[in-house]
Amino acid sequence: DGRSDIDDMTMIVEGQKPVANAGLDQNVVINTTATLDGSASEIRSSGVLSYVWTPVSFPVGDKPSLVQNTSKTTFIPKSIGEYVFSLVVSTGDFTSDPDFVTINSTNVLPVANAGPGRSVFINNLVNIDGSKSTYPSNSVPLFIWEQLSGPVTVSLINEQSLLPSFFAEAKGTYIFGLSLRVNGVSSNRDTVTV
Repeated sequence: DGRSDIDDMTMIVEGQKPVANAGLDQNVVINTTATLDGSASEIRSSGVLSYVWTPVSFPVGDKPSLVQNTSKTTFIPKSIGEYVFSLVVSTGDFTSDPDFVTINSTNVLPVANAGPGRSVFINNLVNIDGSKSTYPSNSVPLFIWEQLSGPVTVSLINEQSLLPSFFAEAKGTYIFGLSLRVNGVSSNRDTVTV
């Protein structure tokens, strides 16, 4: 009949969405300032980034109030627990997917102390001592010992305790590391040389 079929065609042109980066998870002590750092967020088109920080979860009764539209913002945790924040960045035309960061607050940060170095005789049972480590009261820490180097690999006896031991099976220098994990918060790693 001389008529042609015309199909509607929709074209979707996608721009380059920016990428939000809410920074690294942190461990902090309550009533001290924690900094949220989104400065590593990436812009992938023209424009200027704006920043929207949102508290996602937090201890009951302590919802943080944050300064908006800045790459870095701060808050003071007033409770022990986990604070989770999302960051969304936008150029006006394009908006990123959210990125998340977790801030763990505690009354005392755990500090690992693997004890003093010492010299021992070969084929003897050797005790290593993490009892000078500190951690929050009324908590049950996880002690994580690991052998970092040595002439041979040894098995630690009671490796998740403050006072593990091992047999010095070969002559040489053994180095062990100790870290603590308490209520989701990890300590530094301290080392001891035997």
